[in-house]
Amino acid sequence: MRTRITEPPQDSRVVKGSTIEMKCGVAHDAAVTVNWVWYHNDARIPPEDERRTVQPDGTIEIRSVRSDDIGNYRCMVHSVAGNDTQDADMQVIGKATKAHPFSKSAGAVFCYYLNAKLNYSYVFSVILFGGFTYTSVANSYRPVA
Repeated sequence: MRTRITEPPQDSRVVKGSTIEMKCGVAHDAAVTVNWVWYHNDARIPPEDERRTVQPDGTIEIRSVRSDDIGNYRCMVHSVAGNDTQDADMQVIGKATKAHPFSKSAGAVFCYYLNAKLNYSYVFSVILFGGFTYTSVANSYRPVA
């Protein structure tokens, strides 16, 4: 049986400071040893990396995600029964800032907004008021679920 990636890594958006796991599952002959090598933006991720760890099943875990983790991730699988490669892109979004009320006056509808910076350039705002949300990215109102 030829070694091949059957569970490729997926494109993802991750909140800064969180942890993500990217899968790289393979199908292979049980008698064959499989080695996984991960790359970030064409640079090999070293096995001794303290924040990025490759698990025995090929999954990479990235802890305390930072802005410099943005980019392309490539999983390469090597064995005597074949090699395979799959890529995925990761975006990092900023943590939402603390919710701030627009108004606290008696009888007023309470309105709150949250901001998150997306990949250095886009600000995503969510405004909560009267059972509806307004998002600046979508530029639309919708009921709060």
